[in-house]
Order: sequence, then structure tokens, then C-alpha cells
Amino acid sequence: MSSSSRWVHRKNIYQSGESEGQSDERRPPVDSFEDDDKHRKGRRVFGGRKRAGSNAHRRLSRSETVIDALEDTNSELARFLFMEQNTPVDNRIIWKSLRSIENFAVGNNEDMRSMRTSLAWFYSLALEPMSVRSERIIMLSEAYAIFGALFLAGTWVLYEWGSNWGEVCKNCPRELDGAFQVVMSLDIIANLFMAMFASFLWLFSVLFSGSDTNFVFQARYMCLFLHILLCTIFVLTSAGIAIAIYTKLAPSWIQMAIAHGFLLTSLFSGVWTTSFFIAEEFPLEYFHFPLWFKYTLIPYPMLFQKSRQRIREGALQRAKDLRRRAYEERNILNDQDEIPVATTSSGRLLRSCADMLGKNRLDVQRYEAKLLEDWLDDVEDLTGLSANDLMRYMPRKLAEMVFSVLHSTEPAEGNPAASGQRVSWDTSDKLQD
Repeated sequence: MSSSSRWVHRKNIYQSGESEGQSDERRPPVDSFEDDDKHRKGRRVFGGRKRAGSNAHRRLSRSETVIDALEDTNSELARFLFMEQNTPVDNRIIWKSLRSIENFAVGNNEDMRSMRTSLAWFYSLALEPMSVRSERIIMLSEAYAIFGALFLAGTWVLYEWGSNWGEVCKNCPRELDGAFQVVMSLDIIANLFMAMFASFLWLFSVLFSGSDTNFVFQARYMCLFLHILLCTIFVLTSAGIAIAIYTKLAPSWIQMAIAHGFLLTSLFSGVWTTSFFIAEEFPLEYFHFPLWFKYTLIPYPMLFQKSRQRIREGALQRAKDLRRRAYEERNILNDQDEIPVATTSSGRLLRSCADMLGKNRLDVQRYEAKLLEDWLDDVEDLTGLSANDLMRYMPRKLAEMVFSVLHSTEPAEGNPAASGQRVSWDTSDKLQD
């Protein structure tokens, strides 16, 4: 077989695989958050335990960076999934009292401790496989940038409509118009900065999220900053609408009452719906939010004991699901990526015989290398060897299967020799009579 046809065959096999954040060439996975240049060879991590692999040719279909982070039980991701170890707490009177209030409101216990941070919004994104999270961080930053620009138009319309522009408001104090100016100025600033900084994150995500395995996790603080600006825009816009309605419709109390009634109904209905949606669909994130955030913006699920109990139960279940997904998606080997490509006809024969024995994850390249040492790179060179001779290069069962296929004796289920044809194991995949 020529070198050019062998290269085409090998290239076709490479293109069928999928790697995370890498090209189609065979490269070992990035190992840790701290040092992306160190690679582990022949090791897999599952639940903090290391298992030996065949050699450096094994390749995971997902990166192991998240698994390495979860091994540290005091890391943020481990605490997010309730995998933290029992750590000492501050028992001073003030902090103990605050902790007691939080335990009553949230339901903390030894197995479930709230992180009291709004970063919980973005931890689940960091737990996704790299191909998923690199795309979603781009979409998230794009959404913040677009929303900031769109909200700015609405904010400016509200500012134009609600301002008196030097006119004397007979039915409202002058200070109220000054407060409106301040509120809308802050609102415009928040809109502009959200669009501006989101565009920075958008550009950085396009440039680096596909190659830097730690990019999404490190971007959590920038995402939180944009999320705080979004919540600030919501609060300031609501306040600005209320003030503008008063200053514009104050002469007619009926009109003002109708407008304010519709505003309050829409506002509280939206907050009610959003609060229970977050609590029911994302109970783990809601459980880790700080108390001030939950009681000011999404308070309703915290007002009922049954809903608090559902949040605790849902948070524990979601943590288990995310933990299971994180391990499964990063430790299941991709068959096409894991098994090295055989470069000789004898290697292809070994690969097929190993599959017949149910060892489809067995790395036969070491046995192929032993055959190559004695220049036994072609199937025809193996026909003159007995089963005992083959055992010098490979395990007994594999040697017996190779001997059986070569001499068409005791063909097993799935054995190509069972069809009565003599099989050629050349890489051209042509059958010979």
C-alpha cells in the first residue's frame, strides 16, 4: 500500500472523531485550570480516583478541566454542587445570629450550604463540555450587548417623555423632577456600560473561548457585572416610569391611578412569575443566591414554607444531575478517538480480532509494534506462525483468534472467515477470493 493512500485512509478516520477545543489531530487533553500546558498520559479521573490507561495514545472526547476542579472539595464548583468538606465556621455572635436567620430562611444544613453569591447564575455554564460552553458564552455576551443597545432606546424615550424640560410642574415638587433626572441619568449610564462591556466580552469570547479551557469559568465575574447592570436597569426603569407617570398625569388623579395601577399589576405579576420560574427550574442557583437578592428582586418563593422545601429538594436533585453529567460527559471515551489507527495490515487484523473478542477498547498498537520489530507487518507474514508463536507478541486469546481467522478454523460469531471467503487485511479494504 502506498504512503499516499495510507495517509488518505488515516485522515478519513481522524475526521470522523470529535475533540473538544482541539483540531482533528491527535493531541492529549488539557489537564487543569491552573496549567494548561501539563498533560496527563494514560490516566483518567472519575470521582477523584485515578485509573490507569493503556498509554499516551488514549484520548478523551471531553476535556478534564471540570473534573479536576471538582476533585478539590473546597473549590467553587464543588461547593456549588454540595461536594465541599465540612469547614470550620465563624462562631462570633454577630455572624452566628446572621447564620441562624439564613438557616431558617434558606434551610442550610451540614449537607447543603448556601454560597450566598449571585455567581451561582454561571457555575452550571462552566460545568458544560467545552464545545457547549464556548458557544454559549458567545451567545450570552451577544445577548447582553444587544439588550443594552435596545434598552437604551427605550430608556431615552422614557427620558424624553418624562422630563419637564424647564417647565414648572404645578402639581409636583421641583425635587421630584430632579430625582427623575438623576434616576434616568443612572439608567442611561447602566445601559451604555452594559452594551460596552458586553461587546468586550463578546469579542474576547470569539477570540479565546474555543481554545482556552478556563475562559468561561474566569469570565464569571464579568458576566456577574453585566447581570448586575441588567438588574440595575430593571430597577431604575421601573422607578423612572413611576415618577414620569406622576409628573405627567398628576393633574388628573383618575388617569394617574389607572396608569400606576397597570404599572404595579404588570410589575408584580412579572416578578411573581419570574420568581417561581427561577425557583422551580433552577432551584440550585436560587438556593445559592444571597438573601438580599432573593428578598428584593425575586422574593415570593421565600415567603412560603412549601416552596422553600421544594427549593431545597430541587437544589439537591439538580446538583446530583449536574455532577453526574459532568462526570459522564468528560469520562466516556469516544471509540473513534480513543483507538489508535492501525498503520499495517497486521495491525488491522489485530484490531478486528480484538473486536471479535469484545475488547473494542483494547489498544493493540503495542502488539503491532512487537510484530513490526520482527518485520511482520503484513498478514501473509503471519500465516506461517503457529498460535504459540503468535503468543510471543500478544495475549493468548488474541493469538488464538488471529490464528483462527488466518486459517479459517473454528470461526466465531462475527468472524469474517465464517463466510467462506479469505479476507485481506490490507488498508485498501478489498476482498480477495
